[in-house]
Amino acid sequence: MKSLLISLTAAAALGACASATQVVLLPHDNAASTLQVSTGRDSRELTGTYAEANVSSGGFINVGQSNADRVQSRYRTLLAIQPEGTRPLPLQFEAGRAELTTQSRTQLDTAIKDAASGANAEIVAATGADGAAPGAADNQLWVRRAQAVRTFMIARGFDPGRIRITSATPQDTAASTTTHAGAPGIFVRMH
Repeated sequence: MKSLLISLTAAAALGACASATQVVLLPHDNAASTLQVSTGRDSRELTGTYAEANVSSGGFINVGQSNADRVQSRYRTLLAIQPEGTRPLPLQFEAGRAELTTQSRTQLDTAIKDAASGANAEIVAATGADGAAPGAADNQLWVRRAQAVRTFMIARGFDPGRIRITSATPQDTAASTTTHAGAPGIFVRMH
């Protein structure tokens, strides 16, 4: 009876230490990432690719580091159904106008074909003021450019419900929004 009680106590103690939840920070768009993991008892920050947090059933968090091979081995099925990541596509326009350059029209045509083949693909055009014109005129130009990209995509048969226009500053786009000649551009993200 005494050994049964010790075994049950040991099992209960081990169960309390067992990981109830595991969080792994996956690579995302070649950008540095952080994630705050919190419970009612503990809070830890994950920093960097494949950082992991094991949350015990008691709510305590143990932070560690995994790697691509271990994550692939453990989560193979989930990773296989994960949607494709974001793919940036910087587009350029003729200076002072809402007209795509010839090269950007070609790039956008290819992107539309790629996105159309993915059932959950979405295109996000991030627009914002780049200072090419004073104040409101600059903002109006960006709105016209976003509308031009949307119109271009719809004319090529892309579902308008899968196009989203957002506002961003050139710093938010993670890429230059100007051509080498200084002509303002727009940044499109494909999800």
